[in-house]
Amino acid sequence: KFASLKIDRSFLSSENIEILRAMITMGSSLGCDIISEGVESKEQCDILKELGCKMAQGFYFEKPLSGKEFSEFIENSNCTTL
Repeated sequence: KFASLKIDRSFLSSENIEILRAMITMGSSLGCDIISEGVESKEQCDILKELGCKMAQGFYFEKPLSGKEFSEFIENSNCTTL
């Protein structure tokens, strides 16, 4: 059994909305954590929220960080879920 399902950023376009919806639905029904990669805009984030995806990563949130930078980022921010 899989614990999580990561969705590639190539699925985050309007042409792939039904595929994206199906992947999120399937992963959720299997009890997986769904993580969408490569989120670059508020629009993409909003679509993911609407479809029930609760975790995402990408430049919309922050650039890649070193371990030290990540620790500082967490200490100085109000991190929220989708």
